[in-house]
Amino acid sequence: PCPLEAIILKAMRLRPDDRYATVSAMRDDLQAWLDDQPIQAAPDGPIDAMSRWCRHHPLTVTMTTLMLLLTIAAMAWNASVMRAQNDRLRRLATNQLDTGALLFQMDNPGAAKNSYAESLRSWEQLVGDNPSEDGLQSLVAARVGLARMIHKSGRTTEDEPTAIAVYRQAERDLQMLESSFGPSAESHRLRSWLFGSKGMTDLRSSGADTARESYAIAIRACQQAQQMSPDRSRNDDLTIELSRVYGNLADSYEHEAMVAMDRLVQRTDLSEPQIRRLLDDEIDARWKSVRLCLGLPDSKLNHSVIAVQTVRLVYSLLLDWRTSEAINIFQTVLDRYPAIEEKESFIAIHQFKAAVCFCALAEPLQDPDLESAADARAIGCLRNAIDASRNVASREFKLAMNQSPLLARLEPRSDYREIKRQLNSIPTFPEFSPVESVSVSTPP
Repeated sequence: PCPLEAIILKAMRLRPDDRYATVSAMRDDLQAWLDDQPIQAAPDGPIDAMSRWCRHHPLTVTMTTLMLLLTIAAMAWNASVMRAQNDRLRRLATNQLDTGALLFQMDNPGAAKNSYAESLRSWEQLVGDNPSEDGLQSLVAARVGLARMIHKSGRTTEDEPTAIAVYRQAERDLQMLESSFGPSAESHRLRSWLFGSKGMTDLRSSGADTARESYAIAIRACQQAQQMSPDRSRNDDLTIELSRVYGNLADSYEHEAMVAMDRLVQRTDLSEPQIRRLLDDEIDARWKSVRLCLGLPDSKLNHSVIAVQTVRLVYSLLLDWRTSEAINIFQTVLDRYPAIEEKESFIAIHQFKAAVCFCALAEPLQDPDLESAADARAIGCLRNAIDASRNVASREFKLAMNQSPLLARLEPRSDYREIKRQLNSIPTFPEFSPVESVSVSTPP
């Protein structure tokens, strides 16, 4: 009841003990009600007491309410500004990540490294103490991209340990991603990319065995990502990634075999049958890489991967005197990808190997026009190789160019002799690179 009603009801109680003891007590309650003070008939509850206090202190209540509203408005404005800043930073970090990938495709590892480093700093700031799933995914991608560029542009002995350290931090971030949000197709794809890239650094810093362990993890992760991904186009991208990992795996076998052959004269390391097994494993892994891409729709990325792996596979088969098999595979891929020797797809050594492949293709042809067309494509590849050399050529490149028996069929051509003259005028880069060795074997 309202306070006045409570006073009247108390005065009218049936039991004397429940009524006011004296008239003065009732008068005091009535005066308290008139003065907006608590009464004995109906003691105030918390809400009534607060309401009464607010009525008695209007200025304080007004100032407090105003301060509270200002604080809320300030917090909302600050949150809006922070959200806008984070959105801008996220867009910037994403653009830097995409730019790094684009610069890598343009064969500019120095600029790509800087772009990935900027992206990594931005994602580290964004993730902070409150990581999100997409933030952690982008953080891992930025770390892997940076480590790849450190490896690719590395020129000192400190670069390889630095790249390995970045890869390990990326692996820890990936573990945090999966422990917080569970495994997903994207986390498996990132794991495949991480270990597929780390294997290249392992090959240089720790050896072929360590590299192959990384590639095995990458292959399993890529297959798991394919199983979990419902998107067909995404699965095609994963197949290209798997093909690339098999190509890297083939590189590890080739690397180990070439190093062993280089040391065989000292009767150390591997025996000839063991080297033979490594070369067979290299060809097998390379052929898996090519077969994976053959079943996919044509795309620039797929074209780039299959072009590189095909010429390396066919070249290895030619060195192994498996000429018929090499020509059949090369012709099969050419039927699907006629412009396999696209200039932007190859570095110099790949262009050289493509030239050898076209010469091998021309050998068994009986039609002079077809032979001339294959020879012309070989000449085009050699020109591209000279252009891609960027005014410096490896010792092995020059040796193979001058001694390859398959290129000898081009000797009557003046344009071939001009290319050889240009190559011999280019300064020689002396370091030996077993992975890209192109020395010509002799028949058994």
